[in-house]
Amino acid sequence: MTPGREGLAGQRVIVTRAREQSAGLTARLEELGATVIHLPTISIVPPDSWSGTDGAALRLAGGDYSWVAFTSSNGVTRFLDRLEQLEVTIPQATRVAAVGRSTARALASRRAHPDLVPARFTALDLARELGRGPGRVLVPRAAGAPQDMPRALRRAGWTVDEVAVYRTVPAPGDTPAVRTARAGRFDVVTFSSASTVRYFVNVVGPPSELGLGGASAQTGEARVVACIGPVTAEAALSLGVRVDLVAPQHTVDGLVAALRHHFG
Repeated sequence: MTPGREGLAGQRVIVTRAREQSAGLTARLEELGATVIHLPTISIVPPDSWSGTDGAALRLAGGDYSWVAFTSSNGVTRFLDRLEQLEVTIPQATRVAAVGRSTARALASRRAHPDLVPARFTALDLARELGRGPGRVLVPRAAGAPQDMPRALRRAGWTVDEVAVYRTVPAPGDTPAVRTARAGRFDVVTFSSASTVRYFVNVVGPPSELGLGGASAQTGEARVVACIGPVTAEAALSLGVRVDLVAPQHTVDGLVAALRHHFG
């Protein structure tokens, strides 16, 4: 077998990430011999209004926040881009937290090195590791994001300001990749967020009709469902999508490693 092509050689893997985010995962899968089917279920677009972010930016410049907590690289890029437009920077006295390595790398690439990256890469673990307030935390994130993290921070005594710095919207539904998925011409589907699962089900069709419901792939189902972390897996299960793999490390590399182990 060709070195570097074990395990995933010949596997047809659907990547549901937004096109702006999929390059790293695609490259890793192709390095391992997979045939990647690009089926972005979501697109990343600006928020309906920047007014909340702009008001928070002024408070940030005035030193009102103890922490800025980022839960995704998208949040980093869009928030820091907006700060540049407003000619605002994060004060040195304000600490920065990142939910995981990819978010931390996005910060480092903008010379905003995080003070805290939790040992487990979930927003709820980030909230736990911030400890107890008082103080004010700014959370730039997607509109409509889950409320587990803000609730945990408030219970710990923090005042939390959430600002929407982007939205996820459904990608076009009638594409060759969607038709390929509906026809069942795939072996693996990967999900990297709750929104990718929701939009996949809405666009492609019911899990039971795609061989993605019911029993685990470990017990005979041909197709494999792989999720980047427990929040994504929970969303999948709630929609009737079977979950076969959850990456122990909730990153793209962790997701690829889980797939490689499964097929190895």
